[in-house]
Amino acid sequence: TTHHSSVEPRDENDTYICAGPLTHGGGVWALSWLAKAGRIVIPTYQSFDPQAIFDLVETFGSASFFCAPTMITRLTNHPAADRVDLNKTRTILYGGAPMYTEDLKRAIRKFGYRFYQGYGLSEAPLIVTGLTKQMHRDTEHPNYESRLASVGVPFIGTEPKLVVDTCVG
Repeated sequence: TTHHSSVEPRDENDTYICAGPLTHGGGVWALSWLAKAGRIVIPTYQSFDPQAIFDLVETFGSASFFCAPTMITRLTNHPAADRVDLNKTRTILYGGAPMYTEDLKRAIRKFGYRFYQGYGLSEAPLIVTGLTKQMHRDTEHPNYESRLASVGVPFIGTEPKLVVDTCVG
């Protein structure tokens, strides 16, 4: 849980909304809020509902949630996206699939610099690399566009290694 808390400090006043399935990495994120005695909210919808997420964000203070990229696109395109107050939202974590740069830039324009991208796998456990909120915010960086298309930098406590299988057979 310290591993996950390094994305941002959290305490008993923070809320995690389990927007995606609990069986995915988004469900594992809930453990770090639990360890800090934070509030965990599990929506009762049968499939992802952008309006339900917007309602929960407005109901609970200091909220964060995890979404796959397609979920972020659905949030961005939803009619309520222009009316929702995301000032209480701390972080929108995303991962689980590639995020198209143009979709990410539209989401940033709509929701601000609240995004943290995590790249990983359950076997790792979870995050191997991350694109921090600061990296999303640093529009003056000479490689900003490339950064947004990347999987970020090694996460605390990880040492990623690329291995190429040269076996022919």
